Amino acid sequence: MASPIIDIPGYHFECRIVYKTAMDPEFLDAAYDGSLYSDKDYHTLYFGEITACYKTE
Repeated sequence: MASPIIDIPGYHFECRIVYKTAMDPEFLDAAYDGSLYSDKDYHTLYFGEITACYKTE
């Protein structure tokens, strides 16, 4: 299955996910918790291996 590429000029990287984890709010600086995550909708962190790179004009 081909990965979609955003139709804007530049470099695009295709990655294979090797690890993902939910962000643990216990380790988040309290100064950020109220302003950035007021709904407690924390990010998921992804680590990937680059499998391909494309340059579009």
